[in-house]
Amino acid sequence: KVSEEKLVNISGQLNITLEELGTVKGHLSSTQEDLNITQEELGTVRGHLNSTQEDLNSTQEELETVKDHLNSTQEELETVKDYLNSTQEELGTVRGHLNSTQEDLNSTQEELGTVKGELERTEHELQTETTQHNKTGEKLDTCSTSLTNTLTQLEDARTFHNITRWDVLYTSTYFNKVLTEESFKLLSTSWGMLGKFVGLNITEGVVEHFRQYHQEPVCDVFEQITFPMLTQFEGVDWTRGINEHFRDTHLVNRDDSPCESDTES
Repeated sequence: KVSEEKLVNISGQLNITLEELGTVKGHLSSTQEDLNITQEELGTVRGHLNSTQEDLNSTQEELETVKDHLNSTQEELETVKDYLNSTQEELGTVRGHLNSTQEDLNSTQEELGTVKGELERTEHELQTETTQHNKTGEKLDTCSTSLTNTLTQLEDARTFHNITRWDVLYTSTYFNKVLTEESFKLLSTSWGMLGKFVGLNITEGVVEHFRQYHQEPVCDVFEQITFPMLTQFEGVDWTRGINEHFRDTHLVNRDDSPCESDTES
């Protein structure tokens, strides 16, 4: 009986053990499922980890790029700082020049004020001078009128019945001056030139030729021949004397002229 009781006890314990084993198996199955799920999640995590590692590597590369860019930016910043310092120095110099220029401008404005005052005084003096000039002009007009009248009278006096062979003595060479051997020879020379025109009809053109081109006895030479000069002999028979006259006095080199005005020109 004792053995049966033990056997019953053992059988009961065995049943309990089997039940516990079933429970353990259930827990083990559940644990296995959890383990499978955990392994799947671990694979997912590994995938995410790999992706994260790749992102991290890419981020590190970008970080290196950013560092390089930052270094370059810092170098540029240093360059800009140097340029800014240089610009500030130049600005200081420019300010100095500006201050100097402002002082010069102030001085110039003061001088301008002085010059304006002098200009106003000069304008006043000019107006006074202009007034006097106008008065002088009126006097000159009066004198000109008188001179015109005198010239008219002189022209009237130079009619044929008033002209004499001695009128040459009224010229500046002789009038109110002592007659000298030299001035007498000049007079003889002038009449000697006329000797080439013996036999020529003395027209107004011929007279005007002598008056226009041979006014100075010392300087009978050397106005160059021109067409208007030839027209003065229009209507006159051309003679050998006229040819010699033009040859000796109007067809020569001006450098050979004894006239100072001819030589200078």
